[in-house]
Amino acid sequence: MRQRSLIGLILATVVTASSCATIMDGESQTVTFNSNPNEVEIFMDGKRLGVTPLTLQIKREQNKMFIAKKEGYEEQQMVMSTRLNSWFWGNFITGGALGSTTDFASGAAHEYSPNNYYVTLTPQKASESLRNQLEREMWARNFILGSYWHLADDIARSRGEYLLSLYTILGIETSQQEEVRRNLGNLLSKSHNIPVFAESVVDRYFVQ
Repeated sequence: MRQRSLIGLILATVVTASSCATIMDGESQTVTFNSNPNEVEIFMDGKRLGVTPLTLQIKREQNKMFIAKKEGYEEQQMVMSTRLNSWFWGNFITGGALGSTTDFASGAAHEYSPNNYYVTLTPQKASESLRNQLEREMWARNFILGSYWHLADDIARSRGEYLLSLYTILGIETSQQEEVRRNLGNLLSKSHNIPVFAESVVDRYFVQ
């Protein structure tokens, strides 16, 4: 009888430990949407989530996509990238296949990365030059939001593929790159808030 009780306790412990990502991070994640212009409607799975600026809990799933709409502007669709939640690996080690299956079933094995999204909508009658400008701004913002920690590391080391990619997006020539790196370092030192840093870079290098 005692042996059965002990086995039951062990199984209960394994099941509890095997849903580590689900317990630690839950099945949903906080996601923030910002936009230019403000008060853009965000839709997902055919439902209106609200208007920007918007922060809310979204269920963790792969291949999620949202649509941004505002009257007078062209709507935009954006895929929400995911990666394996870091808790999933600890779960896999402690809970094995049982634990990983639990997390995949609940969606907790995945996390949205980035969890900040910035949408730039194009006016329906915008000129070609304005369209190009807005597209470059959007690429820059979302690249920074998704690569912030890699960028911060590259900026500190004065080199790296993420920093070179940002130079390309910003249209920075080789002769200007060191000065731009120093400016980026100054912007980083003023704020460790990722959206604020992204907006500061855009404000500095995409002056209308």
